[in-house]
Amino acid sequence: DYGASTTTVLFILLTAIALGRVSEWSTAPSLLGMLLAGIALRNLPFTSGLIVPMKWSSMLRKAAFVVILLRGGLSLDGEALKKMMGACIRLALCPCIVEAIVIAVAAHIIFGISILFGLLLGSLLSAVSPAVVVPSMIRIAEDGYGSKVSSLVVAASSLNDIFAITLFSLCFSSIFATGDSLWLTIIRAPLEVVGGCALGVFLGFGLRHVLPSSRLPLLLASSMVTFFGCTNLSIDSAGALAVLVSAFVAAGDWRKQENPMSEETSLKIMWELFFQPMLFGLIGFELTLSLLSWRLVLLGVLVMAIGLAVRIAIAFLAL
Repeated sequence: DYGASTTTVLFILLTAIALGRVSEWSTAPSLLGMLLAGIALRNLPFTSGLIVPMKWSSMLRKAAFVVILLRGGLSLDGEALKKMMGACIRLALCPCIVEAIVIAVAAHIIFGISILFGLLLGSLLSAVSPAVVVPSMIRIAEDGYGSKVSSLVVAASSLNDIFAITLFSLCFSSIFATGDSLWLTIIRAPLEVVGGCALGVFLGFGLRHVLPSSRLPLLLASSMVTFFGCTNLSIDSAGALAVLVSAFVAAGDWRKQENPMSEETSLKIMWELFFQPMLFGLIGFELTLSLLSWRLVLLGVLVMAIGLAVRIAIAFLAL
């Protein structure tokens, strides 16, 4: 029922916006209220019958991911990244790898699952959320704490996500597929990175030559087509990297032109008014509390805490 599903999506959006505002007034992060809105709508007795088709939820969350990647790409400082490329790569890879291994061992000891399944879990938990990191880093730069730190963390978080996706694919192929599929995944991973960068550079140079009034519509349209096209071809890493690189390459020329670059402001407004509450509302809406026990939740928090403690230490050493 498209009408009922549309009503549910709008209800989640409005509730997430409202509770997000309440969280801000109480000095808590707005995304906490948005998550709680989704959780409440899923689990309260009088709203538990609400349904969002999985395909709708997936598409909306992916669209929000594209928007936050664009915000990250537009905010990057090219000169700062050149000077800190080594630190960026270390920050993207070292904490992710070590955290995934530590979580695999912790999950093996606490839950009794195999190390390979533990690595599958570790690759999920070690993925940084750009939807949390990127807005925070942009806000820090706007408050005058320096664009170098912001650019470093934004770029590293995006690369971290791409690496975590690749690691998940490798673990998944090792568990469920044949040896040929595993080798294909190993060979395909670096090709996706190279292909995604090349596609992003191509799109970015093309976007440099459009009229200022057409920048944002063409940037959004090309990024959505690229990301969803790559997703349909099962090359998610290439799509995410292409979106990030295209925004970065295009912004490098847009900042030099006479017209002030308003794309960052427009994307910020779109993010805060629609995509952020929709994303976190839908994430919260996926959680069914009746399927969990307090023991399972507490043990899960323990595994995450162990991984996070190790990640903080490795991130410090990497820098």
